Amino acid sequence: MGMTTTSTSKVFLFEYATCGGVTSPNIAVEGLAMFKTLYDGLITVKTKEIVNGFIRKEFSQYFELSATNDWYSDLNRFSEDSDFGLIIAPEDDGILFELTREIEGKTANLGSNSKAVYTASDKWLTFKKIKNKVKTPKTLKIKPSSEPKQELSQDTSMEVNSNNLNFSETPFLIKPRISCGGDGIRSLDTEISEEFKDNYIVQEYIKGFNISVSFLIGSEIIPLSINEQFLENFNFIGTRIPPQELERAEKIEKNQELKKEILNESTKAVESIKGLFGYVGVDLVVGNSDAYVVDINPRITTSAILLEDAYGINLPELLIQNYIKEKINYTAKSQNCNKPVFFRKIKNKSKERDKITIENPVKGYEYVSVNGYSIVKYQLLHSV
Repeated sequence: MGMTTTSTSKVFLFEYATCGGVTSPNIAVEGLAMFKTLYDGLITVKTKEIVNGFIRKEFSQYFELSATNDWYSDLNRFSEDSDFGLIIAPEDDGILFELTREIEGKTANLGSNSKAVYTASDKWLTFKKIKNKVKTPKTLKIKPSSEPKQELSQDTSMEVNSNNLNFSETPFLIKPRISCGGDGIRSLDTEISEEFKDNYIVQEYIKGFNISVSFLIGSEIIPLSINEQFLENFNFIGTRIPPQELERAEKIEKNQELKKEILNESTKAVESIKGLFGYVGVDLVVGNSDAYVVDINPRITTSAILLEDAYGINLPELLIQNYIKEKINYTAKSQNCNKPVFFRKIKNKSKERDKITIENPVKGYEYVSVNGYSIVKYQLLHSV
């Protein structure tokens, strides 16, 4: 293990659904899109970094990498034989945490360390870290209904049972403590079922629009982009850069202040968890002119597939520069978007794609596809 002094470095790139594990097509298509973006970025880096890795057999025709027969064994072998390593995986079932821990000590990890991943993957642990430092929705951990009733509070010791929420005054969501992409989130307008215990939280529902901030974290905390998120029944289905809500000309002065708050709140959030490194995403809800931090994603997020289109960012090149502490002259505060871009995750793509093209002045193309799900990228011909 360790970086070589030669001009060529081996970079072990691993995305869970593309390189090894089995997930639903709905999740796998996002993983494939992220892998393609990083793979394409690496093979164009001027210093000629070599992608050192493997791929699942069904994707081997798209990348110049060998097909794996035993991905877990190959993960250890390839990480030990690489100068740098980057793990992209879902937080579910501790997958991202376990795989990050597996490569630590074998290669130079371009991402967050396993301790930070463990904390940020868990919505309750994250809340306890950020609750006194940023604006965040009221959040409680669920415990069995046999425990004494308690009032709604942001005290870290607060837990809630099935009988003590006033649904008429405050809307709530129930969320798995560990999940990604909005999976398992639902509105809570009745009593909490006994099936929801230690693995769920209850969180105040904030009405507003959904934003994420993509960061590069190293010796500095650099915001790369502010992104609008598209959700459907709380599930993530796409991203737009820059956010349309922050572009509206009639609100330009107000929106400059809102952008500052979004960046300030999300920056304070990532400062609250030690060990976050490389690319990190922060999810927020903006409502009533305030920005509320909801989640921290200690990994590459799907929004990253638009960074090259929007700002000309070669993300893997930035990640390597960040690790070796090269000066990075970039910040979302000072960059103008080339042209507004967005992507949508689409099932039965033809009908939905036609609808998007009719309603917006866009140029679209399919980026990746997996078993009936597609990521379709669009570039707006002008801001709307």
